Amino acid sequence: MCAVHFDCYDYPEGNAHHQYAAVSDSATRKLAVHRFCLIPPSKQDADLVTVKRAQHIFRHVNLFTLPICFHCVLPIWGSQAFHCTSCKLFMHLTCLDGPLAICGIVDISSVHMTISLDSISRTFSDYYGDLFLSSEDLGKRSFEDISVSSAMLWTQLQIYNNGLALGSFVLASDSHEDPTKAFELQYLVELYEAYLSSGKLPVSATLAEYLEANQHRPSSSVIMFDWSTLAYISSTIKSSHDVQSPPSGAWPDLRVPGENMATQDDNDAARHQFEVVTLGHLRNSLGYEFNMLSEGPARHCLSHLHKLGFFTCAEFPTCVPELAKSSQHCYFPLPLGFDLSTDVETLVSAIEACLSDLDLSVNECGFLFLVRRFWPSGLASDYALRRLSHAVLSWIFAEDDNLAKILRDFIPQGINLPGVRSGFDVPVWPTTHDARRAPSSSTNNGGDYVAARRCLLSRYAARWLLALHDQDFVAYARLSSDIIQDIASHHESSCLNAHESSSTAERSLRFITRLCRASVSFTVLDDLFLMWLQTLEPEVLDTASLPILQRLLNRDSAENASRHTTFVDQVFAQADGHVVKLSDPWGIVRRAAKGNGLLDSLRWLRLFARSGVDINVPIFAEYSELSRKGLVTLKQASVFAEATLMSVWTKSMGRQDLQKSISTMIASLQPAIKSALRSSSDNASCASTFIRQCLATCLLLYGCDRAMLTSNEMITEEDIKILPSRRKQNTRVAQATDPIIIEGELMLVVSTLVATGMEQVVCLIAKFLHSFIMHASLLEAHEVDNFVLRNGSTLYPCIWHFYGIQHHEIASIRTTLFLRISIVDPQSFYEFMSSMSGPTVAWDIRLLALDRFFRMVLDITSPDFVVKDRLWKHSVVNLFYHAFEPLWIDEKEEVRTAVDTWLQTLLSAPLDAIASCWNDAFADLPMSKRLRLVSFLLQLQSHFPTWRVLSWSTVVETLFEYDHLQHNSNDEDSPAVAHLEMYGPKTQNDAHPQDLDPEIHSIQTSIALLGLRMMENGVEIDLMSCLKFKLYLTKMIGFSGAQMVSAFNGRAFSVHLDGFNGIPQQSLPCVNEFARVLDAPHPFNLPPSLMNSPFTEDDRPCRVLIGSIWIDAVLGAFCAIDEPLELPALTLKSLLEALMAMIYKHDFDSPALRHLDVLLRKALKKTLDLLLVDLSYDLRQVALSVIETYIKRGSAISGALVTESIERAVALIALLKHNTEDMLVTRAKSFIENTLVTLAQSGVFCSLCKRPLGSDFFMIIKSIAEAESRRAPSSQESLREVLLQSVVTQPPDADWKINHNIALNVKEYTELVHFEGLSKWLIKDLMNWLMVTARRASALGSNAGFDPNLLLYISTTLLQYNKAHTKDLLECTETVLRVALSRSNVEKQCLIRASHAVSSLSDTSLSSKQDLVSSNTNHVTHILLEILEDVFRARARVTPSTLNAIVETILCTDVRIVGLRQVACSGLYFLHNHAWIISDSSAELSASISVSRLVLHAVDVGRVSLSEMIAEGFEKSTQAGTVVRAWNILLLGVLSDSADTHIRVLLPQLNAFTPAYYKCLGTYVLEGTTPSESAVADVEHAFIALKLWLLLAQMPLANPTRESPSVKVIWNELWPPFEALVNLFKADSVPEDLLPLATTIWASVANLFLFVLQSRSPVGLDTVPYVVMLNRLRDSGRRNSALSKACSSLSRALDGELLPELLPSAVIAQAKQDVENAEKLRVFESVQRPVERKRDTRIPT
Repeated sequence: MCAVHFDCYDYPEGNAHHQYAAVSDSATRKLAVHRFCLIPPSKQDADLVTVKRAQHIFRHVNLFTLPICFHCVLPIWGSQAFHCTSCKLFMHLTCLDGPLAICGIVDISSVHMTISLDSISRTFSDYYGDLFLSSEDLGKRSFEDISVSSAMLWTQLQIYNNGLALGSFVLASDSHEDPTKAFELQYLVELYEAYLSSGKLPVSATLAEYLEANQHRPSSSVIMFDWSTLAYISSTIKSSHDVQSPPSGAWPDLRVPGENMATQDDNDAARHQFEVVTLGHLRNSLGYEFNMLSEGPARHCLSHLHKLGFFTCAEFPTCVPELAKSSQHCYFPLPLGFDLSTDVETLVSAIEACLSDLDLSVNECGFLFLVRRFWPSGLASDYALRRLSHAVLSWIFAEDDNLAKILRDFIPQGINLPGVRSGFDVPVWPTTHDARRAPSSSTNNGGDYVAARRCLLSRYAARWLLALHDQDFVAYARLSSDIIQDIASHHESSCLNAHESSSTAERSLRFITRLCRASVSFTVLDDLFLMWLQTLEPEVLDTASLPILQRLLNRDSAENASRHTTFVDQVFAQADGHVVKLSDPWGIVRRAAKGNGLLDSLRWLRLFARSGVDINVPIFAEYSELSRKGLVTLKQASVFAEATLMSVWTKSMGRQDLQKSISTMIASLQPAIKSALRSSSDNASCASTFIRQCLATCLLLYGCDRAMLTSNEMITEEDIKILPSRRKQNTRVAQATDPIIIEGELMLVVSTLVATGMEQVVCLIAKFLHSFIMHASLLEAHEVDNFVLRNGSTLYPCIWHFYGIQHHEIASIRTTLFLRISIVDPQSFYEFMSSMSGPTVAWDIRLLALDRFFRMVLDITSPDFVVKDRLWKHSVVNLFYHAFEPLWIDEKEEVRTAVDTWLQTLLSAPLDAIASCWNDAFADLPMSKRLRLVSFLLQLQSHFPTWRVLSWSTVVETLFEYDHLQHNSNDEDSPAVAHLEMYGPKTQNDAHPQDLDPEIHSIQTSIALLGLRMMENGVEIDLMSCLKFKLYLTKMIGFSGAQMVSAFNGRAFSVHLDGFNGIPQQSLPCVNEFARVLDAPHPFNLPPSLMNSPFTEDDRPCRVLIGSIWIDAVLGAFCAIDEPLELPALTLKSLLEALMAMIYKHDFDSPALRHLDVLLRKALKKTLDLLLVDLSYDLRQVALSVIETYIKRGSAISGALVTESIERAVALIALLKHNTEDMLVTRAKSFIENTLVTLAQSGVFCSLCKRPLGSDFFMIIKSIAEAESRRAPSSQESLREVLLQSVVTQPPDADWKINHNIALNVKEYTELVHFEGLSKWLIKDLMNWLMVTARRASALGSNAGFDPNLLLYISTTLLQYNKAHTKDLLECTETVLRVALSRSNVEKQCLIRASHAVSSLSDTSLSSKQDLVSSNTNHVTHILLEILEDVFRARARVTPSTLNAIVETILCTDVRIVGLRQVACSGLYFLHNHAWIISDSSAELSASISVSRLVLHAVDVGRVSLSEMIAEGFEKSTQAGTVVRAWNILLLGVLSDSADTHIRVLLPQLNAFTPAYYKCLGTYVLEGTTPSESAVADVEHAFIALKLWLLLAQMPLANPTRESPSVKVIWNELWPPFEALVNLFKADSVPEDLLPLATTIWASVANLFLFVLQSRSPVGLDTVPYVVMLNRLRDSGRRNSALSKACSSLSRALDGELLPELLPSAVIAQAKQDVENAEKLRVFESVQRPVERKRDTRIPT
């Protein structure tokens, strides 16, 4: 109707592209797009009009974009132009007559495409200036003028905007304004639209009458674009017209005179319709009838009517009519519906005839007449509209009949379908989406016919009927209903589908559905449907089935939205911004139910359900709500239940919410149901049927199989016999609602009805629950589980009542139902059973409950006691708890007796079935329930010892599961892993097995404990299970590295124990059980390979006890325990008892156990350690008994176990402080005595003596020996003799540390246990042993680890207490003494003791050597003097420590020794000639000082002169340095003595010392003398001597003598040589080779001065002059700390500062160290620099 739809152009012919170059830049190319469509000829067979000029071929086109004329370069306005098909250029219609450029030579550039905004505005004003009105003129114009002008301007604005967007023209860039705003067209359109929407413009009476009749408002009407309005205008302007008053200010001179202008007379005579009128008449009619007085709007309106074909005029086919041609004749070829002529009847008849034809082209012609000439209007007559409506509806209803004719008469013969456009026909323009389409292929079929027919329906019929509906929808509904009833009553019963009913009701309903299918019922479907329902007969309502109702009421499936099986057009409309549903057929049913027609509504609902209609759940919900309000009776509810059952039988998927309505209905009618069940049979039957149908409906909703429901009589044949076949229903597309559950309200009603106890009702409910839980296909297993969990408290009482009724229909149902429910919710079952049999319940009720429990237990052997594809056996565990536990926990004796009686009647089959339940359920139980079950089985096993309550495979697999969990953390899917995931490990790090949850450990321990008890009680076990059980149990008790390995023979497997980490706390009960298992008497055939025994030649099973399999594990664990004290006392005792059982009952000589004897010994040694720890007396007695038992077996004689056990027993006695009243002490002593008596001849005491033994040992042996001697007869050899004899008769061991231990222990034994009264033979053996040992030890030296003093102690003790054998013992002692002194370090105490021992003997036993000793000198002293003389004269050599001991022993002798002077002189000789052993320099110094004390002692005792002894002792000495060393040792010996006697003796000997001192230093003072290798040592000794003499002179004397020199005398005597030596070694003239000597001299001088100053010596002031010398030495550049210190001290002394005093003891100690260092230096110089000393190195002068 307008030319501005952007996509209505011809494609691709109507799409032209131009590329052109920009003038400013020729390289830039631009693109212009033009869109247009060709104007077709007025006749179908005529060719397109073409105009040829200058080789151009122009065609007339309608424009969609604004082009530029290539001739005048101006825009082309007016929506039409000429277009060249060759060069694609456009031209004005008026420019065609002028000179044109030849086609193809025009070079289009931006000049041709660019136009200024002024040109646009100017040309537009020139063309459409007659439509321009100012604001003042607009107020004076009519509505019609402005509406026409606005429509024309709006059309041009769209063309302009399209051209600007696609580049069909380009505005010049000199304009800086927005082109859409600067162009006045936009402003004019907005201005006109504002005036039109204001509603203030005057409307002509003619148009106002039309708008009012059609209920239109002027402000929303666009007369140029509304076909009905244009038809009304056309019908009006071709008739005689009335003269209306023009608007105020209108132009009165714009009317054009016409030839056949007829005016209406003053009377109301009929107006005449003309077929031919002049153009002027049309123009005047517009002015008179519609107040269209302006020339421009009138002209454009007539042009628009002409283009649309309302009239024709041959003289202006394409142009807007002009006033100059007003006399031209215009023709109206066809009548209009608004005409007041007889031609209207002809038009209606033509329409009816066309619509009744089979040809679709004829039908389309009729529809064109209908929509173009007879559009529904308020001005049309009812008669005409009824006839036309009848024709249109008949055409719609005839679709099936026409299609049948096509399929019968045209398709088989291949005749072209009547009215179906072929692919060769010229397509119409413009092509619309609802136009009749051409077939896709050349072969016609019925589908093309139907598609073309439906295009006509949607394009014409539906729109016309919608317009009729919009006029008055109530009248439209009434009209449609009457037409349907009329057509149905006269319709012939010739249907294609012979099975369909031909009744009037069905045909009427079919026509209604066809209206729905054609989507022409609009909003009157509800009215049509209600009218139909109200006409139904009672027979139809109660017995008929009308499947046609499904087409009207069923809904499309969401999964099949593309297939329209439902004809209710779900049309929605916008009403005040809200979405309103236009069709709701169910609303009439609901409204009837809420009114007074509840029974009629329910009967309609039942009819719908019987007809297979998919009734929405909310429909049923509304009825259930009425029942909640008490508005529904039981009879009405029965109709409701029947309707729901039929509806759900037909389709149950996706309707699960319906059960809520059912439950509400049942709950609301519960009192009525109970009353009816107790009343007459009819009411009871009605109530029973109501319950059955409601429950059956719910089961269908749950997905229960229909055949199953009919077989168990929940649904009868009467309920479903007249229902349509489900195969024809669309029941597969729906989906079940999730979740599907039984409403809680329904469950309450069910539980209430079960409580009534009526057998029929209880059976129905039992079937209902069983079918729901076991056969509801729509419920997933977890959904059933959720239902059970929510309703467990309701379900178990129901089951309890089921078991109270003995009826064959529910005998198997209750078993399966109980088992299925208990699988999901055992907790509720447990609570229910507890409430029925708890301790607070009366005992008779408990007994009744136990009777029902026993019935349930007996059902375990029933074939129905199983749930397929589910792990069900764990669910009955609680049942067994309540059935068995009263056996030991019920306080009532009657109950316990009854339970015991019932259980004793159980045969092997029920027992095996019960054990099977435990076996299968155990793996699936959670941790807490596993622990509960194992604890229960442990208790039960004590009542049924031989019952295998749990299979060995279950035990082994459970242990394997936890073992795998420990070593692989949480990577398994098991209850243990699930438990850890929920509750977490005990600590954050769960990699270690000990970090697992304690509950898991408890289960692991309990299951292992159960297995051990079954073995203990003799439950049979196979070898492989035994081996696996052992593997996992050993891992539990601490062998983390235990594994299955191949046996020695390679033909079997055994358990290798490794990686023991200690017994975990949780495994202690298992360890405690080992003692009972090892003590079990049941035999077992054990192959040696199973114990990893190497004695597997034939591997024949050994007949051992069942506990033998655990011996290696118990021994290995016991031996590997690091801290036994950390074990609980009970566990430790159990392990000891297990060892006891092994020793007593098990044969370790068996091939299977023989290799474990070593491990047993190790365990026994471990047991010994327990004796000394802080344990209870009981444990230590058990440990001691274990050791004693093993020793009594006789297999421990050769081992060290006996000695160790005795030692531990001794240590135990010592630990208990030898308390004779202590029972454990007595027990330990008895053990020691028995062992020693039994094994004394076997060398047990000798083995003991090879170890370090303490005094406690010998004290205990002494007490045992004394007790034994008192008990034993005198003729029997005493235990003391036997023990000592067993030691000394053995030769010395190769290991001298062992010999040392033996000697030490024999020493202790002879001193404490047996030292007198020794037998002759024992004395002889002892002497022989002492001498042999002494001689062999002497050959080893002093570093062999053997102490010969022990032998001397032993011989001395024997000599002291066995005087009867003095002679032999004295010779033995002398031998031992001489051997010991020669090579070993002999102690002073040992020599003194030997000396005293000999002194105590009689004079007859002394030596005859009277020349050396006096009559009072003993033999030992003689030997010592003899050896000392030899040592001093270098004829013999002893160790420095032995020499020191000898000298100290002589010094301690009280008697006067003859020859001591000679020995003292030899001692002086020794002091200056002895070469020290540097490795033992300290001992050498001590020995030398002791010798000096011996010299001084000789002076005191012998009253001889020291000077004489010195002269004799230092005779012919050539080494002045060693002489000075000897004097220093004498000085140290004197200063070390606290008495001043020796000071007075030695001090006068200064003159005797001076020569040696001068000689020592004079050697280096003489010019040209080469220093010896001992020069440094000599200088050091000289310095030491000077310092010691000064200290000796300063020592206070009690009685000083005149002969004693003073300090100054000593200084003046001894300092000059030293001073000369210092002056000789000046700092600047010392050779490099003599630098060490010079450094020693300088350091000695510095230390000497410091000593003088700090000792407060009187010669301190004499050192002051030497400060200059010391400073010179210090400043010589030689680094010497002593010099620096001395200079600093002298400087402070000169300044009056008092230096710290130096104590004599410190000087003496330092002097001893200096002497030792000097001797070390002497030896070092003599060894390291012998070659250097041979060079001629002289001391500088």
